[in-house]
Amino acid sequence: MSRTHPHHDPDPGRDGPPEAGQESRAGVDARHSELETALLAVARGLRRGWAAAIAHTGLAPHQARALRVIAKAGPIRPGLLAERLRITPRSVTEVVDVLVERDLISRLPDPTDRRAMTLELTEQGRALVAEITALRSAHTATVFDAELSAREQASLAYLLGRLADRLTP
Repeated sequence: MSRTHPHHDPDPGRDGPPEAGQESRAGVDARHSELETALLAVARGLRRGWAAAIAHTGLAPHQARALRVIAKAGPIRPGLLAERLRITPRSVTEVVDVLVERDLISRLPDPTDRRAMTLELTEQGRALVAEITALRSAHTATVFDAELSAREQASLAYLLGRLADRLTP
């Protein structure tokens, strides 16, 4: 099921973790570096796979992400979309223009402020979000199921969730 990575001990806990004060600073730094490298490699690999999975749609990954954010949020103002995507309002305008041109989203007057616009998925946009979500999920399942048992996946999700909670303001 699992290949052994040349830089990873397949059973790092077999002798238990080092006792407090036993691990050298160099050892701690090397462990942190290995964790950082592995996390970044997994994230990059997942993103590459997701991009390949949706390539036939003609959407760039950032455009697909914008669709998913709009799908989750419901009608959303462009400024809030920019904030959620962590891009500038000018950049979000470019993304929105492409999605409107492809009839995936529509711009509608904000019912609470006539001067503002909201963005909403069209039927075609909803169908594409469903397809993209399924493709992403299938790729993710393929990656994790090929290497990790259900128990390992649950442990990884728990540990990464703890770290995410610590890093999320």
